[in-house]
Amino acid sequence: GLDSDAISEECVDNALAFLALLPSDISMPEASASSDGTVDWHWRNEQYAATVTFFKNGQLAYYAQGDDGVAKDSYKFNGSIPDELVQYLRQL
Repeated sequence: GLDSDAISEECVDNALAFLALLPSDISMPEASASSDGTVDWHWRNEQYAATVTFFKNGQLAYYAQGDDGVAKDSYKFNGSIPDELVQYLRQL
C-alpha cells in the first residue's frame, strides 16, 4: 500500500540466499512481503506450518511446528540455516 515500507535489497538477498541453502528434500515455500518491509517464506501442510521472516537489519526470525512441538528463534543471518529449523521444514 501507499503507507507501506519498501522492501530492502538486503531482505530480498537474504531470503534468496536462504532459499539456495535449503536441502533438496525440503519443499519450496510460498513468498510474501509485509507492509513493514519484511520478506517471508511460508510452508504449510495438513498438520504443520512454518514461517521464516527476513528483516531490514539482517535479522532472520523463524517459527515452525512439527512432531516435536514448536521451534522458534531469531538471529543475524550469516549464510546458514539452523539444523533444528531444517528438521522441522522436512516435516512440511
